[in-house]
Amino acid sequence: MIRPSTWSGLLAGIFAIATIASTASAVDDVPAICDAAKQLTGQALPRRAIALIGSSRQECRAEYDAANDAIIKAETKRADGEAAGSIRDWELALSLANTALALDSENAKAATLKAQAAAHQPPHTLLTKAEAAWQTTSDRYAEPLKTVALPFGIVLTGLLVVARVAVVARREWPKVSNGKRNWFGSIGALALVVASAGLTIGGGLPDIPLPYTNEVLNSRWLLPISVLTLSIFGLWGVARWLATRLRLHVEVRTSDGKIDEGATGHAIALLSDLAGAPAEGLEVPHGADVNVLNGSAITGTPEGRVAKLLVDLIQTVIGVTPWQITVDVVSQDVLSVHVSRNGRPAGSAVVERQALGLDYDVTPTDNSDSHMETAANSQGTKPDLHRFVAAVVVLALTKYHDFTGLYGTTDWRSLGLHYVATAQLKDGQQARNALARALDYDAGNLLSQVAFHYEVARHDVTSERLKAYAVWLKDLSNDTNCTGHLKRRVLHSRLAAWINYGYAADGPRIDPEIRAAADDLVAYYVAQKQLTQDGQTNTASKDLLMEQSKPAAASLILHVDDYYQSHGTAITITAQQRAQVGEWLKRGTGPLGDYQVGCYYAARPSPDKAAAIERFRHASMVNELADWMGKDPQLVAFRNEDEFRAALQADPRTDFLVLPRLEPFTRHLRAIGVIEAGDLASYEGNAVGLAAPLGIGVRHAARMIVLGKIGKSAEASEDLKQFSVELCAELLTRGKADTIDDARSAASHAQAILNAVQNRCNVWPKDENVISDWLKRL
Repeated sequence: MIRPSTWSGLLAGIFAIATIASTASAVDDVPAICDAAKQLTGQALPRRAIALIGSSRQECRAEYDAANDAIIKAETKRADGEAAGSIRDWELALSLANTALALDSENAKAATLKAQAAAHQPPHTLLTKAEAAWQTTSDRYAEPLKTVALPFGIVLTGLLVVARVAVVARREWPKVSNGKRNWFGSIGALALVVASAGLTIGGGLPDIPLPYTNEVLNSRWLLPISVLTLSIFGLWGVARWLATRLRLHVEVRTSDGKIDEGATGHAIALLSDLAGAPAEGLEVPHGADVNVLNGSAITGTPEGRVAKLLVDLIQTVIGVTPWQITVDVVSQDVLSVHVSRNGRPAGSAVVERQALGLDYDVTPTDNSDSHMETAANSQGTKPDLHRFVAAVVVLALTKYHDFTGLYGTTDWRSLGLHYVATAQLKDGQQARNALARALDYDAGNLLSQVAFHYEVARHDVTSERLKAYAVWLKDLSNDTNCTGHLKRRVLHSRLAAWINYGYAADGPRIDPEIRAAADDLVAYYVAQKQLTQDGQTNTASKDLLMEQSKPAAASLILHVDDYYQSHGTAITITAQQRAQVGEWLKRGTGPLGDYQVGCYYAARPSPDKAAAIERFRHASMVNELADWMGKDPQLVAFRNEDEFRAALQADPRTDFLVLPRLEPFTRHLRAIGVIEAGDLASYEGNAVGLAAPLGIGVRHAARMIVLGKIGKSAEASEDLKQFSVELCAELLTRGKADTIDDARSAASHAQAILNAVQNRCNVWPKDENVISDWLKRL
């Protein structure tokens, strides 16, 4: 056992050895400290040198003195500089400040003096110095190049002019992708630069000795042949780049031939919206899914003769804008459109409102962009004919550029009608009529096919029509033109239709078609690499619509999978993928997506009422979804929940002019004093007098008068007075408001009408007999 005294001795010995080692080490480091201090002084950092020397002042005496001397000299120069500044000799002050900083760069007062002196330098001094520097640079570098640069520039300019002429000389240029076009342009430009250099330098190349022989290759013609080859290739590459650029110039001219800047800007905005914006629409494509003009330059002609002449000259000589679009406004109802490419006609059309069946008033849709409905649209509340200008241009572009998003559309009238129907028309019947006409012009327009069938069948409540709609969607999904976002929309609507079909028939069911629809939607997201086999998303999609679609898609997929799992089976989705899809539910989406997510929460075996109501609140901001919420067969049970009624059911509507038959004409009806149902009923026997100020047919006016009489009759009933607008809306929905006899025949549907009012409103008539008796007395 070691005694305590022994431990003490050992510890003392160890401490002594460590102290000696430390001292020896410190002694060994002194030369390094001195060298480092010397270097710091040489770098104008004497203050740091002194700090480094520290307690080694005796060992590093020379280095310490040098650093201290530098600080003193710098301070002296700084003081002299301040004295010079006090008598406004700023040039001397600046020189002394620079000297001080050269000795001690951390002298803050010297730095301040330098900034102050520099600020007081006269402009001519700075200008003189800059001029001298420029002259030196010019003499050294520019002068020797003058004899070469000028001829080189002339030759290169000449070749570029030839390339510009070649653009117009060739009638047709082949389609080419953006990547290949830029590659051709870059390589072509490089070839022209090299060829210009060869033509400028001139002369010949030395003869080239051939290996393994005593002969030489006469290179007298090698340079001319190389220059000629490079010139031809360069001209072809640059000309192809110029000719195939996607740059457009638009101008809209009034009937007297003047440029209308407002209308031009409006046309450019619509063209950018149709073909230069990301895809929109969860289930119905808004416009087209074309994004080919995203980032492309679309210009207009400025007002003023000088500015217009200059723009025309640049476009003609340089040719950087191959596409020219000219719109002549013949009248508010007729436009003439001419499209040219590289100076040659590429398309033309006459847009006539009457021929397109659009001679009526409309109001903007809830989801239309405000900039599309500004004062630039000179056509008031009628369908905007400038949307057809955009359609003409996009269809002309398809002949020369490859892009997706039209899905088989080949007729500008069909595309324009689809654009108007999905972006501007609010009234469902007007939208359906426009879409039907679009399909008359072009049956292969899958955009309009999807939109038209959605309008007709998506919110139907009969199982037969929902089943037919789902089957039609399945067939459409196999069409070769059904790709991209359109395929996603079709697969999404197909699964939603099958789910509604189950509820409209006799409740959810195990059905091979429903499972196949769910499997296909999951497979789509897997194919798009939004879901991988291990359930992990590769990367977040940069496609905004793809991201917005995920919560709604998740609600449909999980709804079916939950039901199948409760019956001991499942759809084709792994546990990891299901977890990933479950995360999608938490993301933000649009009103329709919110509605579908709300339906999932509401229809679960154990409903999440708070989550469902929160989503329904967002969706109810759109009138169409608020109306459908009261009819959706999937929500039959949830609508009876007290929380739903308190949060989402509204007071009965009181504004008679919100009815779909009247709403498009609200402004004109108010102008002639029609506010309530009785005002409309007062036109009985005078349909012509109502039709004239509204600009509609006599039969349409007669149906409005019938609606007024029905509403007036309901207002006369004490039991139904507050429900008059709701009852008229239900009769319109059922097609029972065209004649009084039609309305009377609806007495047999009194219970259904009562149910509809109950689903929408927080108060309702006491029973169906009140409604039935009223209808019979009409």
